[in-house]
Amino acid sequence: MATKTTSYAAILGQILQARRKERGLEQKVFAELLHISQATLSRIENGQLTLSVPQLIQAAEVLEINPNDIMKDIADITQHLRQENVAVLDKDTGKDNTKTFLAGAALGALLLLLLSRK
Repeated sequence: MATKTTSYAAILGQILQARRKERGLEQKVFAELLHISQATLSRIENGQLTLSVPQLIQAAEVLEINPNDIMKDIADITQHLRQENVAVLDKDTGKDNTKTFLAGAALGALLLLLLSRK
């Protein structure tokens, strides 16, 4: 039986798309607010591209949510997918980098927390 796989980029894209739709933002408007093209946003939402940390923070601001909420969503979805026997792979390496990703996410969340206190 073939193992089902997905990527962190795909998970992030789905989260951003869901959050965008919750806010009632059209893709074109959200893209403009992020200063990217609608085509680029479409590729992000489809998991073909991902955001840089500054872009992720900007997306969270536009969506009026804490960037940590996005990271928590990614961790929660990853855990759920693993329970369903879906491998979550790094888009670029094709490897399961969960520990590295979660450590990076934790570091990013800590940095965001520290920066928000200034």
